[in-house]
Amino acid sequence: MDRYRITADGCLLKERSEVKFHGMLNFYTYTNDDMWFEYEAKFADGRLIEIQPKSIYRNDPGGSPDVFYPPPDQAHGA
Repeated sequence: MDRYRITADGCLLKERSEVKFHGMLNFYTYTNDDMWFEYEAKFADGRLIEIQPKSIYRNDPGGSPDVFYPPPDQAHGA
């Protein structure tokens, strides 16, 4: 796995080099309090043009995750 960064002006960076990516990129991060964030980003000619959350939840130790996205009423096609 590699680490990337998206700048405020929509550039995709790997380390300190700009990546001229074109297409869809899925990425995730998590926090020390067990929050998981997963997104899908669309790039055109090296610039971010759209970003959407795919899943956001908190792991509950010993239990099921508390899901924040997608909302429960959308998760099952309701």
